[in-house]
Amino acid sequence: MVKVGAALTTAGIGLTILLVAQLLQTGLPSAWTLLSPFILLEMTPMLLAIAWSLSALGVYLRDIGQFVGIVSSVLLFLSPIFFPAHAMPEAAKVLVYFNPLVTPIEQLRAVTIQHSPPDLVVLLPHFMLSVAAALISYSLFRRLSRGFSDVL
Repeated sequence: MVKVGAALTTAGIGLTILLVAQLLQTGLPSAWTLLSPFILLEMTPMLLAIAWSLSALGVYLRDIGQFVGIVSSVLLFLSPIFFPAHAMPEAAKVLVYFNPLVTPIEQLRAVTIQHSPPDLVVLLPHFMLSVAAALISYSLFRRLSRGFSDVL
């Protein structure tokens, strides 16, 4: 949970820098920008789900660290950080939307750069799936944690 908190803090600092730069360059950002911290918080359950799952599996599968590095790189290039998701080729769009970071990134782009409201039709189901994934991952972590002392 410390890593998730650190990641959210880093994202919050980056968002603050973006908003200050936007303020200096174009003036006051739109009122929708005030929703940015909530969109960052919306990512928390999914980040916790990933952390709990990988932590529990990493005890039993030692090589998962190498796998995570490769998957992280793939997810970076399949996330709409450098480009909007709709600009992807049709064949790659299917892969892009399996990335759990696509929805929050697209919604942050909408409220901070495009000055438009977040799409709640997309954001709320993502949040509900994230909460469900976090609950399942926490359950998996608790179940697998009983054997940690035997393996370590």
